[in-house]
Amino acid sequence: MTLSKMAFVQRRWRAEKRAERNALTIQERSFLDTWYPCAIDLALPHVPEKERPHIRRRLRPWLANLWHPYDGRQIGVEQGFCWRTAQALTVTAGVHDVKYGEGVWNLLSDFQGVQDKSKQSEPHAWVTVDGYLVDLTGEFYAWRTPAKDESVYEPFREFSYLELSQLLHDVPDAYDESVCKSLLILVGKYKLPRYLERRQNEFGFSRVFDDWSERLVFRPAIRRIQARYKIQGSVRQ
Repeated sequence: MTLSKMAFVQRRWRAEKRAERNALTIQERSFLDTWYPCAIDLALPHVPEKERPHIRRRLRPWLANLWHPYDGRQIGVEQGFCWRTAQALTVTAGVHDVKYGEGVWNLLSDFQGVQDKSKQSEPHAWVTVDGYLVDLTGEFYAWRTPAKDESVYEPFREFSYLELSQLLHDVPDAYDESVCKSLLILVGKYKLPRYLERRQNEFGFSRVFDDWSERLVFRPAIRRIQARYKIQGSVRQ
């Protein structure tokens, strides 16, 4: 099969999948754990309206060929895999003005009204295209369960395509599907207390360890976003 014929078959397959997705009810969408979006599916809430057609044109070929950055298989946007999704989009694009970002996010409602201490800022990953934030995982959640609430972000570290490619090459666990962590955690840019280092491999402690290490790494971003919206919240009142 020639490359042009393969591309035609792939486009047709994606068009059929998109038609199937759009025919799903909201309730049916909520059960999906993998999404294969086209550029037109993206709302791009963090891109100015006049720039959205341009950003969608740039995203279109990358979304049609979103490859796992290690084994070359085509992947979709999966729930709980924001790190891999954002890394895959950055590597698939392979250009200097598409960058991989890590930081934290919240729903804007978390900072409005009565403060709920259980609503923590969550570590998250996204990309920037021409400097505009594009979050495929956030788009998936919004498409699956539409809501009027807005997501807010606080960046912590940004990686160029070349930096990301080099780090992924240097980190042996980067492509381990059972790991799927922040790149900052994988490259070891933090120091754990000794008592946690001793316990991290204990049975039943791994998830607690992962949560704790994420919050340790992203603590500066968590403090910034909470301070920023605490101040804005008092102004609204």
